[in-house]
Amino acid sequence: MVQANQLGIRLHVEIPETIDSIEMDMIDLTRIIGILTDNAIEACRTHDNAQISISFMKTNHNTILICIDNPIDEFKIHLNDIYKENFSTKGKNRGLGLTNVKEILKRYDTVNLNTQVEDGWFMQELEIPIKELALSS
Repeated sequence: MVQANQLGIRLHVEIPETIDSIEMDMIDLTRIIGILTDNAIEACRTHDNAQISISFMKTNHNTILICIDNPIDEFKIHLNDIYKENFSTKGKNRGLGLTNVKEILKRYDTVNLNTQVEDGWFMQELEIPIKELALSS
């Protein structure tokens, strides 16, 4: 948040209701959110519409959804490439962040990361099951 503010990037964080727990190791979750947020900040550095939206919400599907969205020039990105090791739109010696995210997620069979580009927005959605609700179904 501090870095985005220093760079003049508008940051909107939304947490509409209390989330008591998230069924992931907090270090893994923090690393994933950090990587996705760092990528969003990098993407906004050169964008006229510099803003990031981060939301944490419970869904009707017994999951927690963490969304990190930022504007992007759609022609600059190919979703098939972004998770490849060393792939980066930012130059050489980069491109390990999303590879690391995928490696972390291999430890969680039921956690999903969905990525899409729509209407000029790059959207990363991390979906995590709510354990106690999933067990009661």
